[in-house]
Amino acid sequence: MRSRKSRRHKHRHGEPKARTQHRHAQIRFLERHGLEVSGRELQMLVAQIQSGEARFVERQSLRASVWDVELEGKARRVIYDRKRKTIVTVFDPSWVEEGGSDE
Repeated sequence: MRSRKSRRHKHRHGEPKARTQHRHAQIRFLERHGLEVSGRELQMLVAQIQSGEARFVERQSLRASVWDVELEGKARRVIYDRKRKTIVTVFDPSWVEEGGSDE
């Protein structure tokens, strides 16, 4: 009998993709909104999406969708990965107003 290999795909430096996405989202919140977002805060945003509190904007693929969530009293547009239950990235506020994005 062959042993089963882990199906978790590893990315940067052997980290699971969900962890890489988590770090990416934290970096983008700091760059684009000037906010240091904790893991707990990212989980609160995921909870907004899962509970229906967030506003659905559009589906990008079978696993990724765009949502407007609330953080510190302001709407923030994020991409949510349904498969991994993580926030992938956050849009720059000017992209939402202008309707464009490069991510």
